[in-house]
Order: sequence, then structure tokens, then C-alpha cells
Amino acid sequence: MLTLNKTLKICGLSCQVLTPAIWSFLYSIQNAFVVGSEIENKDIDVFLYILNKGFKNIDEDLFYNAKDFCKKQNISYNEAKKDIKRLIYLSFRAV
Repeated sequence: MLTLNKTLKICGLSCQVLTPAIWSFLYSIQNAFVVGSEIENKDIDVFLYILNKGFKNIDEDLFYNAKDFCKKQNISYNEAKKDIKRLIYLSFRAV
């Protein structure tokens, strides 16, 4: 479940808010949520890993470190996918 309070939580996991910098980075690595291709578990893992660990804390081992991130956090991929889509909608809707 996506909750917005003082902190952002996706499926109970504390996360940063989605910023233009994070969105641009996700685009640069061709994350499916951003480029509109078919979403795979690896896209969900990377998206949540970046939001959870912080954009400043990612490095060249991003894909290795993010592998099976949802599984390691006991997060359902289907629930995470729904929450990420909702976050994207809320982040970019017209104000």
C-alpha cells in the first residue's frame, strides 16, 4: 500500500519521493516504468531499490545490488508494481 505522510512508504518500505533527477536517471537506464515497455520484476527491483537506498547512494553495482530486492524485503511484485504506478501518477498529475 502506498502511503504519503511525512515519509513515503511503498508496500511498507520507506522511500524518497520521486524527483525529476531520479526520473531522468531511470530513463537513462531504460527502466520500463519510464520508457513504457513491458514491466519486469527487475524494473520493479531497481525502481524500489533507488527510492529506498537514496539516489545519492547508488553506484556502478546498481543492478547487482537491486537484484531480487522485493523478494529480499518480502514485498509482492504485483503490489509494488501497483504502488509504483500510483506514485508516478501522483507525482506527475497536473496540480
